[in-house]
Amino acid sequence: MPLWVGAGLKFLQRSWESHISETTTSLQFALKLSGCLAELGWGGWKLVGLPLVLKTCVVPGVLETEPKGVLGLLAALRRAKKLSLGDTDLVWRTKMEKWVLGRLRVWEADEGEGEGEGEKVSGSSTPDSLRCLADGFSRLRS
Repeated sequence: MPLWVGAGLKFLQRSWESHISETTTSLQFALKLSGCLAELGWGGWKLVGLPLVLKTCVVPGVLETEPKGVLGLLAALRRAKKLSLGDTDLVWRTKMEKWVLGRLRVWEADEGEGEGEGEKVSGSSTPDSLRCLADGFSRLRS
């Protein structure tokens, strides 16, 4: 039995689970470790790594704690073709879509109160980028 099925699997699970009781440093470690393993073409990525990432990304509090890290990892996985539509299910896509739409509502409410201080991402404001992401999730669901 390869190590990544035994001890390696337990190590990855603990690295993702430890964020619940500890600081964001452990979550950042889990995100970076998962990104490195995917980038290196680790043999256990599809069987072990990706399901762990997808499961943990939608756990309440993860996206709120480290939104840039989680979305950055998912985007990098998508660009590297390590994450595809077939890897996700409707429940996961629905949870991600709800989170994105919730963030959009908060930012739209903030823009209504005064001039928005939206972070710039690729030359556009963050709410516009999230609107595009929300549209993408909507298309995936239909």
